[in-house]
Amino acid sequence: MDKELCANTPPKTQDKNIHSHQITQLMTENQLTRRRYRLTLEYDGTNFSGWQKQNDARTVQGDLQKAAIRIFGDIPIDIQGCGRTDAGVHALEYVAHLEVASFLPPQEVANLFDTTLPKDMAILSVTDADHRFH
Repeated sequence: MDKELCANTPPKTQDKNIHSHQITQLMTENQLTRRRYRLTLEYDGTNFSGWQKQNDARTVQGDLQKAAIRIFGDIPIDIQGCGRTDAGVHALEYVAHLEVASFLPPQEVANLFDTTLPKDMAILSVTDADHRFH
Protein backbone atom coordinates (compact mmCIF):
# COMPACT_ATOMS: atom_id res chain seq x y z
CA MET A 1 0.00 0.00 0.00
CA ASP A 2 1.15 3.51 -0.78
CA LYS A 3 1.86 5.13 2.60
CA GLU A 4 1.31 8.59 1.07
CA LEU A 5 -2.41 7.84 0.58
CA CYS A 6 -3.34 6.94 4.13
CA ALA A 7 -3.27 8.47 7.57
CA ASN A 8 -5.28 9.65 10.45
CA THR A 9 -4.59 13.32 9.86
CA PRO A 10 -6.47 15.98 7.92
CA PRO A 11 -5.73 16.28 4.19
CA LYS A 12 -2.72 18.40 3.31
CA THR A 13 -3.16 18.70 -0.44
CA GLN A 14 -5.94 19.91 -2.64
CA ASP A 15 -6.52 16.44 -4.12
CA LYS A 16 -7.20 15.06 -0.61
CA ASN A 17 -4.15 12.77 -0.48
CA ILE A 18 -3.11 12.29 3.12
CA HIS A 19 0.32 11.79 4.69
CA SER A 20 0.81 8.99 7.21
CA HIS A 21 3.95 9.95 9.11
CA GLN A 22 1.98 11.56 11.95
CA ILE A 23 -0.33 8.58 12.57
CA THR A 24 2.63 6.21 12.53
CA GLN A 25 4.36 8.35 15.15
CA LEU A 26 1.21 8.59 17.29
CA MET A 27 0.54 4.86 17.08
CA THR A 28 4.13 4.15 18.08
CA GLU A 29 3.65 6.41 21.09
CA ASN A 30 0.34 4.65 21.96
CA GLN A 31 -1.61 7.92 21.92
CA LEU A 32 -4.52 6.73 19.79
CA THR A 33 -7.43 4.86 21.30
CA ARG A 34 -10.03 2.82 19.47
CA ARG A 35 -13.10 4.77 18.54
CA ARG A 36 -16.45 3.61 17.16
CA TYR A 37 -18.32 5.61 14.52
CA ARG A 38 -21.88 5.07 13.31
CA LEU A 39 -21.99 5.25 9.51
CA THR A 40 -25.20 5.86 7.60
CA LEU A 41 -24.73 5.18 3.92
CA GLU A 42 -26.55 4.61 0.69
CA TYR A 43 -25.53 2.58 -2.29
CA ASP A 44 -26.66 1.34 -5.67
CA GLY A 45 -26.31 -2.41 -5.32
CA THR A 46 -26.32 -3.18 -9.05
CA ASN A 47 -22.60 -4.03 -9.13
CA PHE A 48 -22.32 -5.49 -5.62
CA SER A 49 -22.53 -9.12 -4.55
CA GLY A 50 -24.27 -8.13 -1.32
CA TRP A 51 -23.00 -6.66 1.94
CA GLN A 52 -20.60 -9.24 3.37
CA LYS A 53 -16.97 -9.17 2.29
CA GLN A 54 -16.01 -11.94 -0.12
CA ASN A 55 -12.57 -12.75 -1.52
CA ASP A 56 -13.76 -13.24 -5.08
CA ALA A 57 -16.51 -10.61 -5.46
CA ARG A 58 -17.13 -6.89 -5.00
CA THR A 59 -19.17 -6.19 -1.86
CA VAL A 60 -20.28 -3.15 0.11
CA GLN A 61 -18.34 -4.16 3.23
CA GLY A 62 -15.28 -4.88 1.09
CA ASP A 63 -15.36 -1.46 -0.58
CA LEU A 64 -15.85 0.27 2.79
CA GLN A 65 -12.88 -1.67 4.17
CA LYS A 66 -10.67 -0.64 1.24
CA ALA A 67 -11.68 3.01 1.68
CA ALA A 68 -11.04 2.85 5.44
CA ILE A 69 -7.54 1.44 4.85
CA ARG A 70 -6.80 4.32 2.45
CA ILE A 71 -8.00 6.79 5.11
CA PHE A 72 -6.57 5.30 8.31
CA GLY A 73 -3.72 3.16 7.06
CA ASP A 74 -3.02 -0.51 7.48
CA ILE A 75 -4.17 -0.75 11.11
CA PRO A 76 -6.90 -2.92 12.66
CA ILE A 77 -10.28 -1.79 11.29
CA ASP A 78 -13.65 -3.35 12.09
CA ILE A 79 -16.68 -2.60 9.91
CA GLN A 80 -19.99 -4.30 10.73
CA GLY A 81 -23.35 -3.72 9.10
CA CYS A 82 -26.89 -3.85 10.43
CA GLY A 83 -27.61 -6.92 8.32
CA ARG A 84 -26.63 -8.81 5.21
CA THR A 85 -28.04 -8.09 1.79
CA ASP A 86 -28.13 -10.10 -1.40
CA ALA A 87 -26.51 -9.25 -4.71
CA GLY A 88 -28.09 -6.30 -6.49
CA VAL A 89 -29.89 -4.92 -3.42
CA HIS A 90 -29.89 -1.12 -3.06
CA ALA A 91 -29.90 0.81 0.23
CA LEU A 92 -31.02 4.34 1.11
CA GLU A 93 -30.12 4.47 4.83
CA TYR A 94 -27.98 1.46 5.68
CA VAL A 95 -26.36 1.65 9.13
CA ALA A 96 -22.94 0.24 9.94
CA HIS A 97 -20.22 0.87 12.47
CA LEU A 98 -16.54 1.50 11.98
CA GLU A 99 -14.14 0.84 14.84
CA VAL A 100 -10.59 2.11 14.44
CA ALA A 101 -7.82 3.87 16.37
CA SER A 102 -8.50 7.49 15.48
CA PHE A 103 -8.70 11.03 16.73
CA LEU A 104 -10.59 12.30 13.67
CA PRO A 105 -13.95 13.98 14.32
CA PRO A 106 -16.97 12.34 12.66
CA GLN A 107 -17.43 15.05 10.01
CA GLU A 108 -13.82 14.65 8.88
CA VAL A 109 -14.31 10.89 8.61
CA ALA A 110 -17.41 11.52 6.46
CA ASN A 111 -15.51 13.95 4.22
CA LEU A 112 -12.61 11.53 3.76
CA PHE A 113 -14.94 8.64 2.89
CA ASP A 114 -16.72 10.86 0.38
CA THR A 115 -13.46 11.49 -1.46
CA THR A 116 -12.41 7.82 -1.29
CA LEU A 117 -15.52 5.72 -1.96
CA PRO A 118 -16.60 4.71 -5.47
CA LYS A 119 -19.42 6.66 -7.13
CA ASP A 120 -22.09 4.04 -6.39
CA MET A 121 -21.69 4.48 -2.61
CA ALA A 122 -22.15 7.55 -0.41
CA ILE A 123 -21.82 8.30 3.29
CA LEU A 124 -24.88 10.22 4.47
CA SER A 125 -23.63 10.81 8.01
CA VAL A 126 -21.00 9.80 10.52
CA THR A 127 -21.51 10.18 14.27
CA ASP A 128 -19.72 8.95 17.36
CA ALA A 129 -21.13 5.70 18.72
CA ASP A 130 -20.86 3.95 22.05
CA HIS A 131 -18.53 0.94 22.09
CA ARG A 132 -21.61 -1.27 22.61
CA PHE A 133 -23.38 0.03 19.46
CA HIS A 134 -24.19 -2.89 17.14
